Amino acid sequence: MTVPAVGAGAIAVDLAWSLLGFYLHAAMFAAGATLVSRQEEIASVTAPPILLSCLLVNVVMLDPGSTTSTVLSLLPPFAPVLVTARLAAGDPPAWQVLLAVALTFATAGGMTWVAGRIYANSVLRVGARERVMDPLRGKSACARGAAGPNPCLRPSTAAHPVRRCLP
Repeated sequence: MTVPAVGAGAIAVDLAWSLLGFYLHAAMFAAGATLVSRQEEIASVTAPPILLSCLLVNVVMLDPGSTTSTVLSLLPPFAPVLVTARLAAGDPPAWQVLLAVALTFATAGGMTWVAGRIYANSVLRVGARERVMDPLRGKSACARGAAGPNPCLRPSTAAHPVRRCLP
């Protein structure tokens, strides 16, 4: 059995978008997951982007060449799903696909950095709930005076430069 050239190209493009989308969403979900305190809360962080992408496919499929479809397919969180839908429904200009790839790749790299920063500044803390911006600034809930089960701080040392809440 042979695969036509068009079919092989479509499979390669879908595979590339799947890998790029996996990289972006893994970084986004890693950043969000470090902000929750219990495993049960992870679904509230991961479900909205996935559901929104699935719903937006319907908008794109109704009119793949519309301005709305074009703009939505360029936004990195939605690009892996919506660009492949636009490719399947029609033939978008190459510059739009390349711009979507560049924006998605840049956003994935940025989200990897942000997820690492949030992880380093929040995952080892216990006590009060972290705000989204505090881990990016290197502040903990304890440092801002939030009441929690463990409000004390261990002073920074050369061996442990990050201040952590003690158990």
